[in-house]
Amino acid sequence: MLMLAILVGTLLPAHRLPSWLPNDKLLHVLAYGLAAVLLILALPPGQGRWIGLLLLFLTGWLLEHLQRYVPGRGYSRGDLAANALGIAGGLTGTSLAGL
Repeated sequence: MLMLAILVGTLLPAHRLPSWLPNDKLLHVLAYGLAAVLLILALPPGQGRWIGLLLLFLTGWLLEHLQRYVPGRGYSRGDLAANALGIAGGLTGTSLAGL
């Protein structure tokens, strides 16, 4: 469900986005951080987790590129950085929790 929300939120035309949404970068950090935590909890320790996290980042990269074709949206390196920060935060949080 979270990945569906990320997909829809990323590819929705700008004029369809609710005006009450918080800062765009904050949404990226929170969404990708939560996705990273859920991914880590779902996968056994080892290389599978790293591959999953890499695929999560690459999914964000692909979605950013697809935004070039969405009215009012565009590619953003800042969004990619926020995605990476969220993934790193999710990884750090689960590591500190011993997961």
